[in-house]
Formats: sequence, structure tokens, C-alpha cells
Amino acid sequence: MREIKFRAWDTQLKGYQYSGYGEKTFAIFAKRTNCGRFIIEQFTGYEMFNKRVFEHDLVSNNYKTDKEVIREIIMHGGMWMMKRIKGTSNLQYMLLHEFHNLNYKIIGNIHEEMG
Repeated sequence: MREIKFRAWDTQLKGYQYSGYGEKTFAIFAKRTNCGRFIIEQFTGYEMFNKRVFEHDLVSNNYKTDKEVIREIIMHGGMWMMKRIKGTSNLQYMLLHEFHNLNYKIIGNIHEEMG
């Protein structure tokens, strides 16, 4: 079973707050962050190189050439997907679980990288 975890991007302080485990902890976390100042993001249940993957993380295929593709982690059609936002690729969307074969790594998140 996947861990239920969330983080919230603080739009004023430009940093993250993280929730603990379980529904009760999340209820407290959601109440505290439900003021329009925070953007709540869910843990996908996946890890890349021992780092948890959350919604709106940015991942790269780590090429050192013009073929580098940067993707954002999103929920699309009820599934965790990687959406291409930079670089050339035939695929606009990929299922997140496919990253295991493609050498992707987390390089940041949409808030810090995109301003």
C-alpha cells in the first residue's frame, strides 16, 4: 500500500511544509494550509534514487546533450504521469512508473524552477 503523504508549497515564504502519516495528520495539515497561501501536492508513491517523488516535481532524463527532456509530475486521467515541458520527445505524456527504464532523476519542482 502506498504511503499517504502531502507537502504544501508556501507561496509567501517560498518553501515547503510536509505532512505526516495517516488521515488524522493530513486533516490537521489540510486545515492549517487551507488559506489560499499554500498549494498542496500529493506523494506519488514512487522514489527516484531514494528521493520521494511528489506532484509538480521536475524530472530530467539526465542527458548532457540537446536530447535532454524535462518533465513535470502530474495527475492526469487518474494516473501519475510525466508531462513533457522542455526538450524534444515523441511523447507528451508518460506513465510515471515507466521512469525506471529511462534513467530519470528529480531536478527540482515547478515552483522553484519556474519562478
